Amino acid sequence: MAFADVGDVEDRIDFELSDKEIRMVDARLEDASEMAKHLSGLPWTDRNCPRVVRTIVLNAVTRYIQNPDAMIQSRAGDETLIWSDLGEQGSFYFTEQEREALVAFKARPAIGSVSTNPWPSTERSNTYFVHTTPDGSGDLYPYLTVVNGIPR
Repeated sequence: MAFADVGDVEDRIDFELSDKEIRMVDARLEDASEMAKHLSGLPWTDRNCPRVVRTIVLNAVTRYIQNPDAMIQSRAGDETLIWSDLGEQGSFYFTEQEREALVAFKARPAIGSVSTNPWPSTERSNTYFVHTTPDGSGDLYPYLTVVNGIPR
C-alpha cells in the first residue's frame, strides 16, 4: 500500500500526467513506500505512516517523474549526455539525507518500562508499556505488569 497517491504527486509538478505516467507514478509510489518501510524497519501502513516519511516518498517519486532518466545535462547538437550518479536510470531514489532520516526511525524505542508502587503497599512493580503506533509516536497502553519479579 502506497503512503500517498497520484494526486499528491500531481500537486507537486507543473505539467499534466499522461495515462502511462499516472500508471508509472502509482507503481513508483508503492515501490518507494515499501523501500521506506524496509529502510526504517517499521511496518507502517498508509494510515499510520509519519508525515515526514510520506513527504520523503513523495519527493523521491516527484524527482523520478520530473527526470526519469536521471539526466543532469543534455545537448541536442553534438549528442552530449551527462548522467547523474544519484540514482539509477528509470527508478526513484532517496537522497542521502532522506535515507538517514528513514534509518533514524530504527533508533526510536517502541517499548519501555515505568517503575510503580501501588499505594499503600511497599511491593515493587514494573509495568511495561507499548506504543499504539509502530513508530513510537502514539499513546501508551499497559502490556505486562511484573510485581516482585512475577508477571501478572
